[in-house]
Amino acid sequence: MQQGYTELLFKVILILLPSLVLSCPVHAQNPDIKRTTHWYFGNGAGIDFSSGEAVADTLGKLHTVESGSVMSDTAGNLLFYTDGDTVWNRNHQPMSNGTGLLSCGHWEGSSSQGAIIVPHPMGDSVYYIFTSDCLENNGVSGFRYSIVNLNMNNGLGDVVQKNVLLFAPSTEGIAATKHANGKDFWIVTHEHNTDRFFAYLISTNGIDTVPVISSGGTIFSSYYTMLNFSFDGTTLGVFHYSTINELFKFNKSTGELTDRIGFGYGAYGPWFSPDNSKIYLTVSSYVFQFCISVYDSVAIANSAVMVAYNPDNNTFAYISQSGIDGRLYVSAKRYAVNGYIPGTVHVIQNPNNYGPSCNLEQYSFYLGGKEPDYGFPQFVSTFCYSASAIQGSCDSTVGIPGNNFDDPISVYPNPVNDKLFIQSASSKLFVQVIDSYGNKIREKVLANSEDYIDVSDIATGIYNISFQSKDFRTFSKQKILIIH
Repeated sequence: MQQGYTELLFKVILILLPSLVLSCPVHAQNPDIKRTTHWYFGNGAGIDFSSGEAVADTLGKLHTVESGSVMSDTAGNLLFYTDGDTVWNRNHQPMSNGTGLLSCGHWEGSSSQGAIIVPHPMGDSVYYIFTSDCLENNGVSGFRYSIVNLNMNNGLGDVVQKNVLLFAPSTEGIAATKHANGKDFWIVTHEHNTDRFFAYLISTNGIDTVPVISSGGTIFSSYYTMLNFSFDGTTLGVFHYSTINELFKFNKSTGELTDRIGFGYGAYGPWFSPDNSKIYLTVSSYVFQFCISVYDSVAIANSAVMVAYNPDNNTFAYISQSGIDGRLYVSAKRYAVNGYIPGTVHVIQNPNNYGPSCNLEQYSFYLGGKEPDYGFPQFVSTFCYSASAIQGSCDSTVGIPGNNFDDPISVYPNPVNDKLFIQSASSKLFVQVIDSYGNKIREKVLANSEDYIDVSDIATGIYNISFQSKDFRTFSKQKILIIH
């Protein structure tokens, strides 16, 4: 009888095992994801993911416009957090020797990515805080690091080394990801007024102060930049104020950046979806999504979809960050006549999905009476990575190909904000800009084989470009994204 019962139990286990495995959270394969359990940002705002779901946390002492970073242990327990100027311990008190870090205090200005915390690869007691100075201070304090030892002060920690200079002047952007060996880390920033990225290796020997230098992108003439790694660490997204956004492939073994492509501009971001197949840009009241599964500038530009828009012009969306729950959170502020409307943020429920199916719910998460600002906390990108994330699809029909039209036409740049240039083998080409409702916004007969349409006064959005040849054949060449 006992033997029969054992056999029956074994069969039941075999039947249930696949469903038990499939029901495990997608982040089960990445223990570091618990390091992102606690968020503190804005004006005392916070989110706690300890339960696996987002819950407002109003205990934080951080008050910052943009920058900040939080560190939890691999069990999800809060360790400490910083705005790049002050370090608070797990009891929300300033850490011993934890003031006077040289980021950019919110009274003097704001650094878009003024601080990020990276663990020492040797264990869970020593951490690095990397800081960058801001545009308002001309980046003079540069790129620095401080060291926190949590074995000090009965586990509450001490900043044992502070403001060690790596170089100056630096831009505001900082990003970090794991090395290909799964143990060490890379921290990447950018030199001011050059096209050079600096990648510093953090290994068991500490920080290698001689960076790996990569060139070939835009010259960063402004200090105002943002850098973000995809969650698998293979792609770096770059925002540089008033110029084009860029993507680079990142070699996690060597620290080199290669294969630069440009797309879009004038936006906060880019922010990656958890499955690394899409990026999101925020422009004023707008949130755009692009597919990057095909690593090609034209394909990426043609995949642009607007997933949120607030026409009242009192709404602004800024930085995004991925939660343990797989959702993407978007910091957003609504301005009233005498201040802000009570604090909420946008939530993208299915960020791996294409277009409207990503399900962006505006102002859907309430922060318990606290106010957000531009920023969310920064984390090492791979801490948010799920090795078993299911990749969403990209709609390949977004860019509309020509229909039996043998006159090759080039349309650029895309996205565009003022002049849309058109090159054709023929002149006298009739061109129309058409909105998503089918309304003709602009018409022009191209006088030469190379001409342009002025779109500087057309509202930000996605439009079709329709061409008609001299024999009256009409087709839609492609979609364009206009951004102001």
